[in-house]
Amino acid sequence: MIELAIRGRVELEKAGMRRKSLLNRKILVKSDTPTGDVLLDEALKHMKDTDPPEAVQSWIEYLSGTSKLFLNYAPSDNVLTLLSWLVIPV
Repeated sequence: MIELAIRGRVELEKAGMRRKSLLNRKILVKSDTPTGDVLLDEALKHMKDTDPPEAVQSWIEYLSGTSKLFLNYAPSDNVLTLLSWLVIPV
């Protein structure tokens, strides 16, 4: 998520008057222009398609594989293939 923020693709919602903690603030997609990195682009696509936007903590759990909140999202075959090459030595 930090990489997407550095590249100007996502931002946190404004804190407002009640000063939410960082983990409770929503992630908003600023630009859905592909980054050229398969994993970042897949994460960006999911962030864009999620309505309403989810909080930082939800995305950390989802992207780390510890969440059951996003059961209707499945990584594309390209990402699964890439991950299998990284995990299984040839």
